[in-house]
Amino acid sequence: MMISANVVSASPLREPAYENIALAEINLTLKMASIGLQFEFAKESGKMIARVTNVESGEVIRQVPSEEVVRLLKALGKLQTVLMHQTIWNKWCDFRSKSRNRLVNQTI
Repeated sequence: MMISANVVSASPLREPAYENIALAEINLTLKMASIGLQFEFAKESGKMIARVTNVESGEVIRQVPSEEVVRLLKALGKLQTVLMHQTIWNKWCDFRSKSRNRLVNQTI
């Protein structure tokens, strides 16, 4: 089995270099023992992904969390970013409007 250290990417601060080295060593050991197990670090979700595979064909038999959950976490991460940007924009517009009103009231 092989452990990939390059999965989904989102938060580069969550995956130090030593984690990549550790995953590579674990995957190499599993591969040498003919064990069909892979580990990956999903950067965007911040989760570890484990896959059980057929050693001969490489086919994924089971994945935890499932591919659907990984895609959902990725989409939720993007949605969270959009909502955060929208909130910041709304607060900026509100602040600007209040500042403009104060300036108009002071000049009258």
